[in-house]
Amino acid sequence: MAYSLPTAVALAFVTALATGLAKLGVDAVIQERLPDESRASAFAHSETLLQLAFVTGGAIGIIPFAGPWGLLVAAVGMAVAAARVGMWLWSLHVKRSEPRPVA
Repeated sequence: MAYSLPTAVALAFVTALATGLAKLGVDAVIQERLPDESRASAFAHSETLLQLAFVTGGAIGIIPFAGPWGLLVAAVGMAVAAARVGMWLWSLHVKRSEPRPVA
C-alpha cells in the first residue's frame, strides 16, 4: 500500500469507525452491567480515559516519523496494548474460575 493522501484518509476513516464502535460497546456494557449508584462514576472514568487516549494519540501523531518507521511504532504500540488487555482478561478469567466459598 502506498503512502498517499487517499491511504491516509481511508486509515483515518477506519480508525474513527473503530473508535466509535468501541465507545458504543463500552457505554453499553456500563449501562447494562453496573448498578445505578455507580453508573455515573463509571461513565466519567471511561470518558476520561477515552479523552486521554485521544490526546496521547494526537501527540504521538505529530511526531515526525518516516512512513515505515511510523507504522512500526504504531504496530509495537498496538502489540503492547493488546498484550496488556490480554493479561487483564486472563486475570479476570482466573479470578472468576477460582472456587467461591459456599455460605
